[in-house]
Amino acid sequence: PFIRKSLIPTSLLGGLLILLIKLLPFYDNVVNQATMEIITYHALGIGFIALGLKQAKDSQKTSAGKVMETGILTAATYVIQGLVGLAVTMVLFYMIGFFPGGGVILALGFGQGTGQALNYGKMYENDFGFAGGTTWGLTIATVGFIAASVVGVTYMNILRKKGKLKLRSEEGVKHTLEDYVSEGEIPLTESVDKFTINFCMVFLVYAIAYLIMRAVNINLIWGFNFLIGTAMAVLMKVIFAGFKKMGLMHREYLNNFMMNRVSGLMFDIMVVASIA
Repeated sequence: PFIRKSLIPTSLLGGLLILLIKLLPFYDNVVNQATMEIITYHALGIGFIALGLKQAKDSQKTSAGKVMETGILTAATYVIQGLVGLAVTMVLFYMIGFFPGGGVILALGFGQGTGQALNYGKMYENDFGFAGGTTWGLTIATVGFIAASVVGVTYMNILRKKGKLKLRSEEGVKHTLEDYVSEGEIPLTESVDKFTINFCMVFLVYAIAYLIMRAVNINLIWGFNFLIGTAMAVLMKVIFAGFKKMGLMHREYLNNFMMNRVSGLMFDIMVVASIA
């Protein structure tokens, strides 16, 4: 109960538990760096695709002004993080010959997450000769996630004590069927389970994104699997909308609840693997 009420992210705890497993002699046979990098990389792409396949409801639409405000704030934060990181690595470059551009990854590790930091670290290592760039990216991302967790968890607990924040379990939130199924959607269980269909949709989009990256086949493109996957997800939704207008599709196959579950699972796995 103490751990549950502390609001510590479960994926962070999972990653720290794997660090304890590292003390066991057979650790490298179960959890090794190459495998964890692969899991982190693919979990990022799959998670973004699941988010991209979600259907926007009228109640979720945001005004253009709010979007612009959020975009400016986010971009400004990334710029500040990038400049701070670059300043540190430039000093290290003149002191010990450290790779000068490595500090830019601070904006990715602290501002975006483990997947992007991994991708750019690998790109720096393969294309620009930054020895250990992949490990550097993962390390920055892990430190960023731990820092965010410590500060965020502390702040949320302060809000709880002031009565400004309640856990879902404390609020007694109850879900109804409308939370899981919208009008016109396929049923939860038929000849193929609804979750299976949504899961396959995600992997179909990822397969298309992979074929595009394979066709281009330059090192830089492999670092953007999440962006290409998201673009293909949006394209799939456009195609589905066209099928409906043409009368070729009569039911809704994509479900927001299912896509949230897929993305949540993938991002949790990504964080655990990156810390490991």
